[in-house]
Amino acid sequence: MIRRRPALLDALRQARVAVLGRLPGAAARPASTIAPIDWRRAAPGLPVPPPLLLDDIPVVPARRLHHEVLSDGGPVWPDFDTTPLVRHLIHDTPADINATPARRPGPRLDRPVIWGGRCLFHFGHLAAEHLNRLPGALYHHPGAEALFLLPPGKLGREVPGYFWDMTAWFGLRPDRVRLVTRPMVAGRLTVTPQTEHMSAHPPPDWHLDLLDQLPGLHGLEPVPNRALYVTRMGQLPRGSGAHAGEAALVEALRAAGVAIMDPGREGLMRQMALYAGARLLIFAEGSAMHGRQLLGRVDQTILVLRRRPHSTMARAQLQPRCTRLDYAPVIRGFAAPIHLGGSEMLPHGITFLAPQRLFGILRGYGVELAPHWDGDRFAAAEARDAQLWRDAILARSDIDRVATLDRMSAVLTRMGVA
Repeated sequence: MIRRRPALLDALRQARVAVLGRLPGAAARPASTIAPIDWRRAAPGLPVPPPLLLDDIPVVPARRLHHEVLSDGGPVWPDFDTTPLVRHLIHDTPADINATPARRPGPRLDRPVIWGGRCLFHFGHLAAEHLNRLPGALYHHPGAEALFLLPPGKLGREVPGYFWDMTAWFGLRPDRVRLVTRPMVAGRLTVTPQTEHMSAHPPPDWHLDLLDQLPGLHGLEPVPNRALYVTRMGQLPRGSGAHAGEAALVEALRAAGVAIMDPGREGLMRQMALYAGARLLIFAEGSAMHGRQLLGRVDQTILVLRRRPHSTMARAQLQPRCTRLDYAPVIRGFAAPIHLGGSEMLPHGITFLAPQRLFGILRGYGVELAPHWDGDRFAAAEARDAQLWRDAILARSDIDRVATLDRMSAVLTRMGVA
């Protein structure tokens, strides 16, 4: 009922921050698991465009969601419609709205700060579109603080640990992150471009030049692997998309000599070391692919096992970072829930692999999977995953239940797991 009354939901979020935000520990943040770097040690003279400098910019907290995962709030930009550099793009289209000034402007920050963007509680979106203003800004201003906008109703202590690791990887210590929970005025605000987003356009070379500096600045030691598979196991019981039977696939890959990484169980530095050292990097299509965007260029092949028909997720972003990028057409069946509005919820779909096709594709990359394949084990894992996914999807409140049941029943029957 509350979700159907946006104004009430907005008021409850604001009240939550007003009350809980005054309690001890509301702004707590962890010690960084990644040692700070000094951008002054980076290669001098990289062709990084100078930032935009703005004086006396009001900054306000978020009050409500505006566009799916975006919210209002943040800097009140002057000349908002005619200054593309400050805008947040999705699929090459501005998707943000300008903030509304607060009745009380709040304290003035006299020291220079940079605009970091939105502290979204989603690893993939942070890596793909929300944190990439940082390297260019810190290259020019290595000691600056950065402003980040929290989602509506959230507190600093609730910020996920991966946000702190990702910002530290880019060279920003936790104590230099300022989370926007109350109005303030930035006396001097530094703004650099959003260099990457969900788009068909690659990042600028200068951005990759900056990312190429990070392994050396961090003293990263790549972990060599002939082949590394990045899994999405555990997503289907949560109603998120994945390949059915992936546990059996992982067993076979491991027996074939492929290293396995679960990004949910590895720290960020370990992930970067594994990505940097893999000659063949195989992804189960998903948000972990965006984690590879935290690195620059590596002499490696990236192979994506599709889980959505015809998907070329992150092609423009990954292609300039590797020697070869391929998307494997390994799907024999796919079902996605239907939203109340009638659209397919593709990220939440279940994918059924075509094993023989998978064997042939991997053989072309030097991975012999067939000798290690247990068809009965895989079939049992598929059936178990399909039931867990079905139960999780039907527990959602945002699906068209009749249409979703029709779709899933037809596909699961055809796959032999109904």
